[in-house]
Amino acid sequence: MALNFPDSPVEGQLYEGFVYSTTSQTWRVTKDPALPLADVQYVVVGGGGSGATGADGQSTYTGGGGAGGYRSNVPGELTGGGGSAEPKLYLSPANYTVRVGGGGAGDRGGTSIFASIVGNGGGNGSRGGTGNVGGSGGGGGAGTNFVTGQGFGGGANGGGGGAGEAGDTDGTGFGGDGLESSITGGAVFRAGGGGRGLSQNGSGNLGNGSDGGGGEGCGSGGATSTATRDGDANTGGGGGGGAKASGSGAKNPGTGGSGIVIVKIPNAYTLTPGPSHVYTQTTDGDYEIFQFTAGDDLVTIAAA
Repeated sequence: MALNFPDSPVEGQLYEGFVYSTTSQTWRVTKDPALPLADVQYVVVGGGGSGATGADGQSTYTGGGGAGGYRSNVPGELTGGGGSAEPKLYLSPANYTVRVGGGGAGDRGGTSIFASIVGNGGGNGSRGGTGNVGGSGGGGGAGTNFVTGQGFGGGANGGGGGAGEAGDTDGTGFGGDGLESSITGGAVFRAGGGGRGLSQNGSGNLGNGSDGGGGEGCGSGGATSTATRDGDANTGGGGGGGAKASGSGAKNPGTGGSGIVIVKIPNAYTLTPGPSHVYTQTTDGDYEIFQFTAGDDLVTIAAA
């Protein structure tokens, strides 16, 4: 009897005793078809981008950083950029990369990785021009400066893009909101864009951060001299935009918040982190949840 293999298979998918390899694009016989990782859930967030640096005499808003790219396959939740949850991830027992992207300091954020899932770093903000491309776009100018399926673009009024919405959709310079996930139990927002910094004369409104860890922009002459705020650690939030503060105040932008990798795996399997990983492990019924907050190493997945 001929086998009717599924269309568009993913890495490690099992069918009638065969497992699919994306490297060779073939189905091969698996030694133990009873051991699929059929429902590995994840939230992968890249590091947030930096806000733009302020300058003496600037007449334009200073863009906040874009949030790190946000990817999730948690059922019933959203992935970045307005998409529904990504498909189930099928993994065979093996070694897989887990990397946590750092927050950008004057640059884009770092890339986060789990197996084949990549969360791009957020784009850094700009002063006057279009913010830079990233998982979500840096503030400074509207445009398609984001990665499809990971976030939204920065706004023309300086707010950095978030995973859940574009920057300053209401013209205020606020960062775009991130997305909420309950993969660890309680609902947590992550991947919010950074708020804008003010121009030299301080006109307009200071750009606030956003739900999801985005930083607040810096105030300037004629406005409240607020210090620029960084994106929150392990949220992938964008940094606030820098500005010329009153007198000789700092012009430095906020740095982006570092990313995070969260993996929820059936407890019929073990996951062993690598030596460089910083992580916490909790139990939720028949699942183990690993929250990786730093490191770039291999994890080992094996049958328990």
